[in-house]
Amino acid sequence: MGTQRNQVTNKTQNLRRQSMAPLRPLRTLPKRATGNFRSRVLRKACNSLSSDTAQFCTLLSSWAVSTTRQISRVEQVELCRRITAWVTLEDDFDSLREAAHEFVASLRVELLDFGELRAIARLLGTVGAFTPSQILVEKAARSSVARQPTDERQAREFLQAAIYLGEFDRDLLTRTLHLIKSKEERRIFSFYSSLIDGEKSRPLGAVFYGPGPVSDQQTASFQECPIARVLMPGVTDWTNDSDKAEGRTEFVYANGQTVEWLSTLEPSTLTEILNPNVHLKVKPNQNWSPARPNTSTFLDVRALYFSGNPNMGPNAILDLLASFSGTHVYVLGNNFYQSDVGYRPDSRRNFLSQGGGSDKFGSTGRSFERCASMASHDQPSNRAILANLLKHGWLSGDDLFLTSMTKATPDFTGHLETHYGVHRR
Repeated sequence: MGTQRNQVTNKTQNLRRQSMAPLRPLRTLPKRATGNFRSRVLRKACNSLSSDTAQFCTLLSSWAVSTTRQISRVEQVELCRRITAWVTLEDDFDSLREAAHEFVASLRVELLDFGELRAIARLLGTVGAFTPSQILVEKAARSSVARQPTDERQAREFLQAAIYLGEFDRDLLTRTLHLIKSKEERRIFSFYSSLIDGEKSRPLGAVFYGPGPVSDQQTASFQECPIARVLMPGVTDWTNDSDKAEGRTEFVYANGQTVEWLSTLEPSTLTEILNPNVHLKVKPNQNWSPARPNTSTFLDVRALYFSGNPNMGPNAILDLLASFSGTHVYVLGNNFYQSDVGYRPDSRRNFLSQGGGSDKFGSTGRSFERCASMASHDQPSNRAILANLLKHGWLSGDDLFLTSMTKATPDFTGHLETHYGVHRR
């Protein structure tokens, strides 16, 4: 281990000395390239970390030495130095977290390109610093709601920020929706607004049974309610003694990777996995070729997100609310990684590209693999989408779900840091 660590350290030290040498400042590039270029470099860095540390360090160095009047170059270089030291095992997590907090505190978010703000927040989460990442997103959201939108982009960000902060209501939508040109976006914002109004007492319409841990105290009866689950490679059957719904499944939700896997199976195998009575829900615009009548697309909710992308759980829950109008959804097995275990034994997917299964954290063992995924989706954003619905009576759930939804935000992100960031998972 010591030899391997020294090899990694020597390689990255040489790489860092080369990449931190004076480069052509970004301000000498065409003006139109600066904001998008810097954001693109950070996104590429985030995508590379769990598979190629050297490439990550190179891309991070490119961003570190680029210049913008809105960020102090000294602070930017120092942050990148601390990040590089953390990912190459030369420094500890506390040092990284301290630098990240100082950097975020110094930023004037109202002056920065919004795409770069998102990319910086994702970068911090990718290396495990989930709390400063969330603080940055919240600062950006508060800056967005403080401005009166005058065009479509500002209107979209305004509504997304209001959702993130829990301040979204029908009045905001009425004053802003006319600026949104996309019919699909207008429709999803209007649908979400309809869930914020009205009475809080509603009958149970469906159950979302996610792949995460389930409370031992869970006592709700599901005998007459349809059960929805997440279908993944290697996760196709839930008939075991510990399943609270006795393995029953009426809906299965599949992301793009799962649909690609299903498309490679022989018809007989596909029939075994997908009982004709089970309704398959796939992503909009997904290339799904097998002829199967009991299939439809689920709701596209990406427009609601100020930062990150939908996890399957929140996306499926919103789709169920749209499908079973006027009823609420009971949630279990979905607590945003706020337990010591991320996935139950019967819900640990196979990663076909890696040629193996995943562990209780959902990882194949690569460093920062889960951190990168969580940062890409942005767990606080996904939680915020559901928190508004829980407050208005559209959701109920087991103790683990409810606790994850009502946790103070620093405790929520702190748990992610303790269980994933510190351990470089």
